[in-house]
Amino acid sequence: MTITSYLKQLRRTYQATALARRKLMELSAQAQHLSKQAIFTAQRGELPEARALLASAASHLKQGQALCRKVGELEYLGSYRAALEEFVEAGLFTSYLATGEISRVPEFTVPPE
Repeated sequence: MTITSYLKQLRRTYQATALARRKLMELSAQAQHLSKQAIFTAQRGELPEARALLASAASHLKQGQALCRKVGELEYLGSYRAALEEFVEAGLFTSYLATGEISRVPEFTVPPE
């Protein structure tokens, strides 16, 4: 492999990673926003609407998970982790309001931290 071809390959890899990072940040922001809306909606007692918001947030996060599988280093992106945290918080809160118990959020397996 010549240095020119190596540099071209390196550039393509960098650009693909940067594009995936921007997409993940966008998906994360949308998921976090929807999760926050779900919390406020649940506080008003509108649980079906809160669940619908959580379903939409889950859709964005699933797309984000797919990106993380393609580019492993993105799994640790701060905005993605914050969106996961907000989603789990909203799911636990909504579940508690609906049942009086805290139950597992089934859509995602998230690290304890």
